[in-house]
Amino acid sequence: MIKQQNVITSLTSLADDDNFQNRNKEAGSFVRNRKLPFQTVVGMILRMVKNSIQIACNWLGTFMNTEPASKQAFSQARQKISYTAFQEMHADGLRVIYSTDPKDGLWKGYRLIAADGSTLRLPESEELAKEFGRWGTREDVAMSPPMARISEYTDMTTKLVLSGRIAPCKISEEELAKEQLSEVVLLMRKYDQKKLLFVYDRGYPSQEFIQQHLDLGVDFLFRTPKNFNREIKKIYESREAESFLFVEEWPMLRVLQFDLPSGEREILLTSLSDYNAFPEEELSSVYHGRWSSMEEGYKRQKVTMQMENFSGKTVEAIKQEYWATLTVGNIIEVGCVEIEGYWIPGKLPTRQVNRSVVFGSTRDLTMASILKIVPVEHHSKQFEKIARRSMMRVRPNRSFSRAKVGRPKNHHVYRRSC
Repeated sequence: MIKQQNVITSLTSLADDDNFQNRNKEAGSFVRNRKLPFQTVVGMILRMVKNSIQIACNWLGTFMNTEPASKQAFSQARQKISYTAFQEMHADGLRVIYSTDPKDGLWKGYRLIAADGSTLRLPESEELAKEFGRWGTREDVAMSPPMARISEYTDMTTKLVLSGRIAPCKISEEELAKEQLSEVVLLMRKYDQKKLLFVYDRGYPSQEFIQQHLDLGVDFLFRTPKNFNREIKKIYESREAESFLFVEEWPMLRVLQFDLPSGEREILLTSLSDYNAFPEEELSSVYHGRWSSMEEGYKRQKVTMQMENFSGKTVEAIKQEYWATLTVGNIIEVGCVEIEGYWIPGKLPTRQVNRSVVFGSTRDLTMASILKIVPVEHHSKQFEKIARRSMMRVRPNRSFSRAKVGRPKNHHVYRRSC
């Protein structure tokens, strides 16, 4: 569990750093010895309060053997910390991980990176509705809820989130992905990740986006709709298993077609034109590997970590908790991959850690180790013990109905428990 220990140790040092605190707090705040110093408030947000805030404050007082703060005091204290603190902590965790073993988890020398978007149901608040917008009103709903659009790039073999965006719901996930692409390429090149392969679902391909990848010198694998352009439509109608797409000023691009069990035909467009080095079955396996990193990744964030069960109703609080989720999620994933192994297409682990059990059992301990209440070595031992005890068999090729996907709920799934 060396990587996870190193990440937590680095985050602890970062939270204690005066320059870090000054960059990410309101000027003149956290200068006196209070019940809720900067590090404690950051730790509370990283713990991701999902029950009553007062209960969480009482728990903290008992844990630290101090008089508990009030929920009003915590709410006031968090307003003085910028969400950028959690962005920095997320970035610092990636720095530690990719600086340690930059070649771990590669597929044929490539770092596999998938992108996808989703939406977040937000608490009812006019401030949030003004910032993020409301979902389109349905006839049976008097007023739709505030909603945010999120977009993430994830390392497919480690399941680490490399880049995140939270934006108004009217902005498409394709627009956000275009903004993030250069950022992700720059980040990976900084950590000596030279060969990058980006994997996308069929909502993403466009001539502009493909050109952006070519300009950045990175490879791609898109699933494309059958009417993407005339050439793709002709290839689809020909039913050729493999063909090539020729566009002026572009290198030769490879087109693959597969018949799915549902009867639908899948079309993949890639810049990896060498069919000897990259057989079609292996590229299909890579594309389908995005499910466990992106679709299952959002499921972990929303269900296991209850991302949508926000404890605040301000824009700052929403952004704090979004970035805290990504930070803690990466801490969990780096620990799990040290036990499971990497999720390399064609060489998937046979057993995986139950993330729900690990998160629920160790989140208090994670906060305690970041606050230096318990040694990071103790956290690591407990995490490994719980993770190994919760291992379950990997069941590949599962499929689920998506009939209700995209229809927003009228009410939150979660309630503030007491």
